[in-house]
Amino acid sequence: MDLDIIPSMTNETQLNDDTKKRGAYPYYSLEKSLEVAAIVANLGGNNGDVAKGFVAQKLGVEEESAVLMQTLSAAKCFGIIDGRRGLSLTSAGKKYFMPTSNTDKHEAKFIFISTPTVFEKLLAKYDGATLPSNEMIANLVHREYGVPDSWKQRVASLFVSS
Repeated sequence: MDLDIIPSMTNETQLNDDTKKRGAYPYYSLEKSLEVAAIVANLGGNNGDVAKGFVAQKLGVEEESAVLMQTLSAAKCFGIIDGRRGLSLTSAGKKYFMPTSNTDKHEAKFIFISTPTVFEKLLAKYDGATLPSNEMIANLVHREYGVPDSWKQRVASLFVSS
């Protein structure tokens, strides 16, 4: 990935439209996002929209709860699902949940990890190199990519665990 084409983001006002749509960083882990997306897949999200209420019911939460909103936002941020009231798998989500080759799941996971804007920038920065400590990543995402101080440690941990 060419670093010259990735603009430096020093605060939230510099987010582009694509970042605003998909999210700069997730609120939950890739693992949790895949669990929610599996519900969407199992309810038919590979063929059409699944009502958000059905997903909430399967998770045992209220349809308008903050937990559901943040969990769905994380799955959208990773590029696994799309939609608001009706949820469906993205093409990468379909590739993961309905692979047609031995490499589909692995390729889809890489797409998921590189979809959040902050993760994309970190992958470009550390491509092929050993990751520094979580603390250094946290400071970088705060200083260079506009992640609030209160979220920097969590974002660094979510990136490393992904």
